[in-house]
Amino acid sequence: MHCDISYYISHGWFPAVFKIKNNMNEFINDTNCFEYDNICLNDDFSVIKFQKPKYINIYSYEQPIKEESIISLKKRAAPLESEFFKNKIKFLIKQMKTNSIESSMYKDKTYSLVINFFNRSNYEFEDENGKEVSVTNIIKDFNNFDLNKFEENEKIVLAFLFLYVWYVLNYVNAEDDLKPLIKKLSEMQIENNSASYEEIKNMYHSQIKCLFSTINNNLVMLDEFLKCENALETFLENTKESKINYSYANTKLKITFTKDSNFDLLEDFFDLFVDEREQKGKLQKPSIMNNFLDVDIPCMSDGEKENLALFTSIDEQVSLIPKKKNFILLFDEIERSMHPDLCRNLISNLIDLLKQYSGKKFQIIIASHSPFIASDLLQENIVCLSREGDKSFVSNMTEKPFAQNIHTILKSQFFLDSFIGEYARNCIDKIIKCLKYEKIDEVKDELNKFLRSDKESDAKIIDSAEKAKKYIEYVIDSIGEPIIRNELHRRLSIAKWLSAEEKIQYYQNKIKELEESLND
Repeated sequence: MHCDISYYISHGWFPAVFKIKNNMNEFINDTNCFEYDNICLNDDFSVIKFQKPKYINIYSYEQPIKEESIISLKKRAAPLESEFFKNKIKFLIKQMKTNSIESSMYKDKTYSLVINFFNRSNYEFEDENGKEVSVTNIIKDFNNFDLNKFEENEKIVLAFLFLYVWYVLNYVNAEDDLKPLIKKLSEMQIENNSASYEEIKNMYHSQIKCLFSTINNNLVMLDEFLKCENALETFLENTKESKINYSYANTKLKITFTKDSNFDLLEDFFDLFVDEREQKGKLQKPSIMNNFLDVDIPCMSDGEKENLALFTSIDEQVSLIPKKKNFILLFDEIERSMHPDLCRNLISNLIDLLKQYSGKKFQIIIASHSPFIASDLLQENIVCLSREGDKSFVSNMTEKPFAQNIHTILKSQFFLDSFIGEYARNCIDKIIKCLKYEKIDEVKDELNKFLRSDKESDAKIIDSAEKAKKYIEYVIDSIGEPIIRNELHRRLSIAKWLSAEEKIQYYQNKIKELEESLND
């Protein structure tokens, strides 16, 4: 399909035009300098955009589906991590059912989602008589009602409403005259502790409506809030049918999933309640829940959460257009925050995941600093990047990384200049330098400089031969690598600044150690 290049310019797609030659993209020109009058792009041309999008939103990056068939280079930039718990839990349940990822991921029989409601604090206001009144006297705690006749799901809804009133009250401008507001809220209270479920709900609704009108005079917010509440209420009523367990304590709602959980009944709960803030952010609309909820999957480590968010993001993007068959996936530091063992399994897990999408083909490009990633790749599939000043250089990897020992990969110039921590290396270098000196004063000066007490006003940390020897012995004994440790001990025994008695004592101790080892 032909399309005038002005089309692409008008859609803000690029700064560069490429021509396909020998199955590779050959740069033609910057689009600003490209002669596009009366020129059409055919199948031999590509238009590539490198600049970052303005908004961090997984859906705002994509071109409309109808345009995907027009634009010659089809691309979508998405966050490395999914931001929606709805998609994370849905993906998690799917993986628990398929059990297709074999390497230690998603193996538990249950996973829990913990939703922590806004944790209130105590406020004090003045009533119409100037007397201080605690909020607890204005907003009646749901626990003060007779709850024995209510179901567990009803108690949770009432807890949610009570805490939400506190939450909204937190946004009231304290500089305003709050006496009329306090009076209104107080008058809305129900004194009857045996009130029905609906009566208590209506009380909290009235208080929320009153607070909304005080904050921004926009009662449309109440309708949005009622959608959130209804989503929670419906979810709690349908948990048995969805094969989901829940419990509530200390403002925390804990929801437990298994591989048998039916996610189809949970869509509204996540869209309108759990992910309400993210969903509204996507639509650039104000959030009703905002900071009211703190949501987490506590049974997972930070690395496992990163892994789940990453794989969920991949699933989101692959599933956006079901008919698309070919994908190029580009990842920047895909392994961040992951435990080394998770990182070691990452490529395997990624391959297992992509196998689930039958009929689709993937090319994967990864920018990484991890030797675990390199050990799963062939030499010809790795490009090494280095920098000198403001210039970058490309080179091939000299070692064969595939199935290579991690330590061998690490010691290549691509990853590390040294195999140990820099401070440890500096410390060992100082010890080696001290062992070469002939005079003890030289040793003391070197150690004091290293320990940052070389100023005239500072007391010398190492002020005697005995302290110098003890410090050096302490450092040597602390070294984990036995070859380095034993060699430095040997050098210490022949150091010229040691007295004859100290050298004799050293060898006597060595003889004793050998005799004990023979007896063992």
